[in-house]
Amino acid sequence: KTACNSTSVCNFNDATGVCENVCSKVTGGEFQCDVTPFCLYSTADGICEGDCQLLNSQARCEGRAADCMWDSSAGACKKTCARAASQVACTLESSLCYFDGIGSKCKMRCKFRNTDQASCSGDSDCLWDDANQVCKPTCARFPTEVDCQANSECEWFGGKCVFQCTMIPVSQCKASGGSRCTVRQPGFTGGTGGVTVPICVKSCQFAYPTQETCNSDDNCMFNVNTDLCTEDCPRVAFDDKISPEATCNATAQCVWMGDLGCTIQCSAAYIDQTSCDANNL
Repeated sequence: KTACNSTSVCNFNDATGVCENVCSKVTGGEFQCDVTPFCLYSTADGICEGDCQLLNSQARCEGRAADCMWDSSAGACKKTCARAASQVACTLESSLCYFDGIGSKCKMRCKFRNTDQASCSGDSDCLWDDANQVCKPTCARFPTEVDCQANSECEWFGGKCVFQCTMIPVSQCKASGGSRCTVRQPGFTGGTGGVTVPICVKSCQFAYPTQETCNSDDNCMFNVNTDLCTEDCPRVAFDDKISPEATCNATAQCVWMGDLGCTIQCSAAYIDQTSCDANNL
């Protein structure tokens, strides 16, 4: 420590136990500052200062908000997403940052940079989730499948990045999700997977690609004629509180059978005589 502090360009950091450059002595502008160990060029003040990692409290870190951000999960001060030198560097801080493929920039995730509806709504990269009271990214900002799938709010569908159905408000489920999404109502005796309030979910057709996975969900059934997973007939009728019988009969694979309610048509359930004859309905 004594030897370190005896030079004009060095200083011993008690927190890290390392002899460091005195950043204020570094000349050569922003580039030279940023390549000097433990130094970071201040975009706000235009001077070379100590790196964010040396700021060991949230208050000190937030005092340099132009260049540093506090990671509460790690209890550490880090460079802001915008200071990431590359896409690789950006993905190393994926909990706080994401790489905007359209703008080719590393940006802080919407839920951290906008904590209220007003700021979120004014940010073209983000969208306010009223139900969860959180700011989310607009998935359209991710132009590739890899970038899209790196974000839990999004999924790759039809050659573009779109919101997961569960991230879409119920009131916008069909309008925004189209045939990919459907509203799941609570209270269905066939099983709802713990649904206690109406939610927007991926429709059976797009959620389950095989007969086995389709039949594992009580809300769905496999149509042997089309080789597609569709909404279960009892579920179709249950979700229509006004005219369940009419809705049932209007659904291609379903038929209303009095006390039995809405059931699958035999032609959609069976493709051979043996299995058909085994059902005496």
